[in-house]
Amino acid sequence: MICPWYANGSLTSFLSRYKSLVYKERLRLIREIASGLYYLHYNSIIHGDLSGANVLINDDQQALLYDFGTSKLVRDLGLTATLTSIAYSPRWAAPEIFESDSFSNITLFGDIYSFGSVAFQVFSGKIPYAYIELERNVLLHRIRERKPPRKTSNIKAEHWEALLKCWEHNPHARPSGESLMKFFVED
Repeated sequence: MICPWYANGSLTSFLSRYKSLVYKERLRLIREIASGLYYLHYNSIIHGDLSGANVLINDDQQALLYDFGTSKLVRDLGLTATLTSIAYSPRWAAPEIFESDSFSNITLFGDIYSFGSVAFQVFSGKIPYAYIELERNVLLHRIRERKPPRKTSNIKAEHWEALLKCWEHNPHARPSGESLMKFFVED
């Protein structure tokens, strides 16, 4: 599958160029990402690798999910798909990915965790755990501390609470894609 070229590039590169985006515009991007994730989950598709690098910003500055190389259909009403090799970024991936014996299970719940990390990136303008330079150290920090990224002052309290729910250590305690979409659309 070939996707169109967008000069704005990925969410990560877009945010680095447009540091002065107002909160309302940041919230709109998060709504679009939540809507895309809900659409996938509604159609029984797990993205599996949601990050700032896997969200494109089109010419109208709309957020589009892409890079479905690790996506899987949820089969037989199960919530897990198994892959044989994936390169996750510890900045966005759910903790259960790293706590698994096989490093290969992706779930709807993992997508929700990753959504929280992408939303954090949109709100803050920084990648998750930006204060830790090396990826391997991010992984060590996350395994040892089990803490989400540090709150930044520009994230409103109600949105921070929604992100904390996405980052629940227990995957089953995380909100659904539908409830996230409704929360951010009705906000």
